[in-house]
Amino acid sequence: MRNPNWLFFVVIGIEFAFSVIAGLFLGDYIDGKLDTAFPFFTLLGLVCGVIAGLTLLLRTLKLRQERKNGNDEKS
Repeated sequence: MRNPNWLFFVVIGIEFAFSVIAGLFLGDYIDGKLDTAFPFFTLLGLVCGVIAGLTLLLRTLKLRQERKNGNDEKS
């Protein structure tokens, strides 16, 4: 059976992109509701989305490394 490593990285990319886009849309929505002159909440949503995406990325990579090390020890 082929090694599905590419699928893991596709999922990570989708999760990261979703986090950033969700932050942008939420910030833009709040800016629209408050009718702000400067897109403060859009920028804040972008930063929060990037931070959330990076946190998710690091957690996922750490979990994968732990599982990989666990499989190596059993072999």
